Amino acid sequence: MKEELVKECLEKGTKLVQAVADALFNLPSTEDPDGPIVTLPPPNTKLPREKPVTVHGKVTILAQELLHLS
Repeated sequence: MKEELVKECLEKGTKLVQAVADALFNLPSTEDPDGPIVTLPPPNTKLPREKPVTVHGKVTILAQELLHLS
């Protein structure tokens, strides 16, 4: 039972990593001496934060705006 679960998790993980790699290689790229470089699209998911972003103890304007959007 445990071996089947491990095998299933590895197969699913492999498929997910392959999907991410495929998506990256399908993005427009530019050549660089170190290899191709892609520009990632802007994020479309707002990630939650436990605490607001602060600079020297003060909440930044961006963090204040995000707090009001919640």
